[in-house]
Amino acid sequence: MKLRNRFHTVKPLRAFEALVLIAVAITLAPEWASAEPRQIRIYRDGWGVPHIYGNREMDAMYAFGYAQAEDRLEAILKNYLAATGQMARHFGKAYVEQDFTQQLWRHKEIAIRGYPDLDPDVRNLVESFLGGVNAYMEANPEAVPAWGFKPEPYHVLALARYATWPALLAQAEREYAGESPWDVGSNQWVVSAERSAEDAVILCIDPHAPWGSQTRWYEAHLHGGNLDAFGFTHPGLPVFLFGHNDFLGWSAAPGGSDAADIYEIEMESPTASRYRYEGTWKEVRTDTIRIEVRIKKEIETLSRRTQRSDYGPILFRQGRRATIFRFSVKDLAGQIEQYYRQMTAKDVKAFFSALALAQTGPLRLVYGDVEGNISTIRTGRIPVRSEMFQWDRPLQGNGSETDWLGVHPQEDLIQIHNPSQGWLQDCGAPPDLLTAYSPLTPDRYPDYIFNSMAGTESPRSFRARQLLSRHSRMTLQEAFDVALDAYVVHSELWQRALLEAFDSEGPALQAAYPHLEDAVRLIGRWDGRADQEAKGMALYVRWQQICR
Repeated sequence: MKLRNRFHTVKPLRAFEALVLIAVAITLAPEWASAEPRQIRIYRDGWGVPHIYGNREMDAMYAFGYAQAEDRLEAILKNYLAATGQMARHFGKAYVEQDFTQQLWRHKEIAIRGYPDLDPDVRNLVESFLGGVNAYMEANPEAVPAWGFKPEPYHVLALARYATWPALLAQAEREYAGESPWDVGSNQWVVSAERSAEDAVILCIDPHAPWGSQTRWYEAHLHGGNLDAFGFTHPGLPVFLFGHNDFLGWSAAPGGSDAADIYEIEMESPTASRYRYEGTWKEVRTDTIRIEVRIKKEIETLSRRTQRSDYGPILFRQGRRATIFRFSVKDLAGQIEQYYRQMTAKDVKAFFSALALAQTGPLRLVYGDVEGNISTIRTGRIPVRSEMFQWDRPLQGNGSETDWLGVHPQEDLIQIHNPSQGWLQDCGAPPDLLTAYSPLTPDRYPDYIFNSMAGTESPRSFRARQLLSRHSRMTLQEAFDVALDAYVVHSELWQRALLEAFDSEGPALQAAYPHLEDAVRLIGRWDGRADQEAKGMALYVRWQQICR
């Protein structure tokens, strides 16, 4: 393969090129695969990551389900329960509020309703994946928890919806509190072939997530039929949320343009079920949510009445005012199909056509491919709104003037393709700082699409721009050095300020705090890097916490 017809992905947790297959192949021959059983193999590398080979895509998906169950069965089942609001039935009343919230958003209901509308090939892959999960459970009953159950296809779709919700809720909650927009962490950047010593695009995928979560990333390599992809997902999903195939790679982090709004409606009375709309009274729909709860050895059912307007469920009522969170994907169940089309795309046109399905909430995405294309886009289903209103604050919902006007086509969204600077980064950056001299300035977009504070970035973004702009021909080793850079931004300024303050005020405090000078000098001698052996770093972090 010519150098220009490849790209590299940098995953900071492991050197991807140092792959060694050490496990014995596992052969599965599912009866459903065909009249003549197909051979499926799962190889494990030195890190335990499954590399799955099958004759067809559905064979690979079957083995993907089997491998996930072998590694994280309990997480798969708990993710399905969490997405469908059924945790309390198995784990007690501590999960009642969580279950109520997920049932309020109707993940299960919409998944069941939307499953028949999926592309038949995608349905086959979902069912093949679950076939592998169930096969593992049948072959290893001792590994199945006492509360285990047989997953169904709607569980997969519900989990995909559930995974989109944190970004939407974060946007809505900040708007409700009157806070500024904020994008969730993760580091992602891409360097063009022209700025790479490898003559190939280099893409860095560095997601941030807690290790202890049941949605902790699951890594795998899938090969079968037209499918050859390496990536990461949540246990229970048969598609990668980010990763690469032979032709392209992409990273994704939650956040971006505004896909959630807060509506406040006027009710007829504090207890009424009608609200004012366009000068008349409109009925809200009343639903009853039933949550099964395990209390000791018994199952009890709790019932709660909820009210739902055309905008969405009513979350709060105070007097005659009711508050609603409205989300752009509230009735959609096509996330699996979009992710599948992303991971099987073979060029930039096919990949962006998959994004145009707009089945997700707000995402900040960075892309690179073997043809040398690099891009970033703030994607997702973004509603069209009137620019006469301030959409980052609660709005009156008693008339059509604040209603959404449709969905923005992809060309309206914030994006850069193949910038002359040769690099792009989104490590917590507003659009105007995604690359040097970024053309993505606030004056070019409605506020709800830009949805960031121009010129204000995270320390990670500042450091990424600093390092990426230095490398005119980045080597793979330099790429890893950037991805694993441990320098604490602006630490030297804080150290200098501390030493100056101590020289001025310290002597008067020394009697009361005899170890103060030792602590200050230790911070002052620290080299500003968050390395494992660093001395003074822990004191610096604690001092920063106190200062803030």
